[in-house]
Amino acid sequence: MNTGWFSTDSSPGTATSLGDARPIDCVALYVRVSSHGQKENGDLDRQLDRLADYAHNHGWTVENTYTDVGSDLNEDRCDLTSLLDDVRDADYGRILVTYEDRLTRFGFSYLEWYFDCYGVTITVIKDETDKSAQEELVAALTGLEVFSYRCPTTT
Repeated sequence: MNTGWFSTDSSPGTATSLGDARPIDCVALYVRVSSHGQKENGDLDRQLDRLADYAHNHGWTVENTYTDVGSDLNEDRCDLTSLLDDVRDADYGRILVTYEDRLTRFGFSYLEWYFDCYGVTITVIKDETDKSAQEELVAALTGLEVFSYRCPTTT
């Protein structure tokens, strides 16, 4: 029975919304590092291997892989743009990421909502060991910088 946005007659192994059924055992992988140095150090490959292993261990098929090198604040990430475009007609029902800030530092819930509109869920495996010390520092400083803009100043 379709009640508008979401269908109530989904069978196990499929995600449904907008009348669209997507197999959740078919996945896309999204990985990102902040710099070319991190890519050269193998951080991108380690994330990709971790997600591929996770998918394999759950019996899921990897349908597509998206990789970006650039800050999470950078809005010009080619593969994230491709992921946003591809999800409309995707053969997968799940996107795997190592942690939320691989997709975005702010507004993760908007991306969850967007993907959900197309019957695709995001699974965050939350393996913080993939983060380098540099990424941890950048995350902390970025959070402080954004917070400092919100604090009122006294004169």
